[in-house]
Amino acid sequence: MASGVVVGASGSSSIDSLLYGTKWDGTALTYGFPALASEVTGYTTPPDPSHFQALTATEIAAFRAALREWADVANITFTETTAETSDLRLYRYDDGGNLTARVVSYPGASPEGGDIQIGAAVAGDFTPGRFQFFTLVHEIGHALGLKHPNMTANGFPAADAATDGVENSVMSYRSVLGGSTGAYTIASGSYPTSPMADDIAAIQYLYGANWTTNAGDTTYSFDPSASVIFLTLWDGGGVDTLNFASFTTDLEIDLRPGAWSDLGGQFAVLDNVAPTYASGNVRMSHLYQDDVRSLIENANGGSGDDLLQGNQADNRLQGAGGDDTLQGAAGADTLLGGAGQDSLAGGDGADELSGGDDADTLQGDAGADSLTGGAGVDSLSGGADADTLDGSAGADTLSGGSGADQLTGGLGADRLEGGDGDDDLTGGGDADTLAGGAGADTLRVGDGDVIIGFEAGDRILVTGLDPATATATYAASVLTIDADGPAAGAAISVTLDGGVPAGLQVSLKAGGEIILEPIPSPPAPPAPTAGADNLTAGPEPLSAGPGGDVVIAFSEANWLHGNQGNDTLHGGGGSDTVLGGQDNDRLLGEDGDDNLFGDQGADSLEGGGGVDLLYGGIGDDFLQGNSGDDWASAGDGADTAHGGQGDDFVHGNAGDDIVSGDLGADTVHGGQGADRLLGGEGADWLSGDMGDDVLTGGAEADVFNFVGGQGRDVVTDFDVAGGDRLRIAIADAPDFAALMQNAATVGADTVITLDDQTIVLVDVQLGSLTATDFVFA
Repeated sequence: MASGVVVGASGSSSIDSLLYGTKWDGTALTYGFPALASEVTGYTTPPDPSHFQALTATEIAAFRAALREWADVANITFTETTAETSDLRLYRYDDGGNLTARVVSYPGASPEGGDIQIGAAVAGDFTPGRFQFFTLVHEIGHALGLKHPNMTANGFPAADAATDGVENSVMSYRSVLGGSTGAYTIASGSYPTSPMADDIAAIQYLYGANWTTNAGDTTYSFDPSASVIFLTLWDGGGVDTLNFASFTTDLEIDLRPGAWSDLGGQFAVLDNVAPTYASGNVRMSHLYQDDVRSLIENANGGSGDDLLQGNQADNRLQGAGGDDTLQGAAGADTLLGGAGQDSLAGGDGADELSGGDDADTLQGDAGADSLTGGAGVDSLSGGADADTLDGSAGADTLSGGSGADQLTGGLGADRLEGGDGDDDLTGGGDADTLAGGAGADTLRVGDGDVIIGFEAGDRILVTGLDPATATATYAASVLTIDADGPAAGAAISVTLDGGVPAGLQVSLKAGGEIILEPIPSPPAPPAPTAGADNLTAGPEPLSAGPGGDVVIAFSEANWLHGNQGNDTLHGGGGSDTVLGGQDNDRLLGEDGDDNLFGDQGADSLEGGGGVDLLYGGIGDDFLQGNSGDDWASAGDGADTAHGGQGDDFVHGNAGDDIVSGDLGADTVHGGQGADRLLGGEGADWLSGDMGDDVLTGGAEADVFNFVGGQGRDVVTDFDVAGGDRLRIAIADAPDFAALMQNAATVGADTVITLDDQTIVLVDVQLGSLTATDFVFA
């Protein structure tokens, strides 16, 4: 037979207030139902046979069910044996002092330990929820080592009255939290039908948890027609679901450990004198030693306006009908609003949210989330990290938040706000509003769209745009795109609003990309100084006037204008703005972050130190960024543009240009015309763009970009061993196999011809190329 052992405190007040101080020394216990008083042996004071009565078949069945309630939650097994040798003996004993029931003794070495005697008041209906069944569960708790929470014993404390009540523990004498310890005032049928959350935590502290109870994928369904639902759930593992699909009330379902779920009715009446109801219907168990196997992962709501709260697992919360609120918490959650005006919040983790029908509000929060609005006028907010938002039908509002987000408006006049990060925005059907926000954003537009806050680094794309036949112009804040040229049908009009420079140079690229480069307009210069002068500039703007002038600035942040004549202008220290004006000028930014504009004529622009912006303008210009991460665009004419040191952006623009990144990891664009591109040192990105171009990557691993329809480009130094790669953004070549069908060896070279684009790799054998040499966009 089992024997009792002493236990120590857990450190948790809710557990320690239930501990008597002893437990059984094993987890395999036996029980029996004596048929005769003579089978109850070993007592110090033998029971009086005149008070003894064997249990009825109904009472025995109820005791077995009550034992299962404890065995389901704790690592205990109960085996029925003959009464004389069993650890727990269960019988009726009416001696006048035992009105309801009692444990003869707590776990210990004496034979009386664990025996239970029920009295005259415990008879009749033993259905779970009634006092009789509750009493059996209560007394078995004593037999296993639990005490009343309002008492002290063996150094273990009493519970705070405010937390003492049957909704926390079946061992409690208080009907309501903080109530009297006198007779129960609970309505018939309103008693707990299982050990409650504190009971489960305490019994698991003594014996461990039962991980075999419903260890598979379990669906828990409840009866909306039941009078009362009042219990605590323990689950041993699997991916489990609370299913309330048949309920029509407004539910509040909470899957967090220790939390109550409110079914909108069917509450236990804990005080039938001054009606007081339980805090909820179904409670989640506390975690045992932080083991998440006992969590319930999923919940299905009903047709009411439900609140579904997830926990730290990967939850699937489904609202169904009604205006529902779904909250995911931690984990990679799936939230499905269904019909009704729903509010969904994913919480932490990579979540998937779908609003369903009607006007929904979706909030991704932290993690790389996927949000789909569905039908209706929806509001979608990605939150932190790289999110994917799809408004679907309806006039939706999409906000990416921080991170590199992908936003698609779908049908309806939508508003898309990328927020921080390099975002990709697609308006979809109807007239949409797109605001990329901070970062280098991609804006995919259609007719009637409005772009707010277009910035340098942003890209505008029009699906199906062919630069060979399309035209694009920008005037009065409207970008007009005609996909088939000016002689064809209606054009696409896109309005650029908010912070857009008045002057923009428009150029087209295959793949539907529209390049808008700002042509900043300097402030009106002061009255010019006549003649060929040597001038010293102070803090005020200076215009040199006609003649060949030399202007040297000594103050910070100067504004210089060469005006007419072949001028030399020195920016000096500070962040300067220097405009050459007419004729052939030399502009030197020197120290500071400078803006240099050649304007007309064959100009020479040298950035100097700092992060400089150089724009050649009209004429055959020479641009040199020098140190710093510079932006250089040559403009019209046969220009030469060098990035210099730093990670530079260098663009040849119109004309047959020489464009060189020089040192650093540079981005080099040829623009229109037959250009020569030189990456120089560093891992560079080279794109010849329109025209027949020659590309030389130089040292380190470079990327050569081709999008189709841009002429015949020659790569002079493609180095397989050095890590060079070709970026292919051509619809007819989605992968390496498709591309190789259009490749051939011509002499010592590899020639790829596809979609009006020819790529020549000088001194590269076709057989040396593998899929790792390509990036397919």
